[in-house]
Amino acid sequence: MNYTARIYKDGDAYSVEFPDLDGCFTQGDTLEEALTNAKEAMDLTLEDVFDGKPLPECKTFANEKKGFYQIDVDPELAKVLQMTAVRVKNP
Repeated sequence: MNYTARIYKDGDAYSVEFPDLDGCFTQGDTLEEALTNAKEAMDLTLEDVFDGKPLPECKTFANEKKGFYQIDVDPELAKVLQMTAVRVKNP
């Protein structure tokens, strides 16, 4: 399970947004820090916002040359979210 983050230079920092996850933003001083922060922000958003709700489909494709990076969801969190989504669909 993964989502695509758009990372772009914004002044002295790198800003991160997830086109398919409303309200999920972060930043970092370097690209590496932005990527690390992106994973943390994505996992926290999925855990807090989508707990028990259907997960949004990732419709944005990764293309690192254009600033779109694939970020993998923590495997343990992905299992929990998928099990929760199944329970919601089939109570």
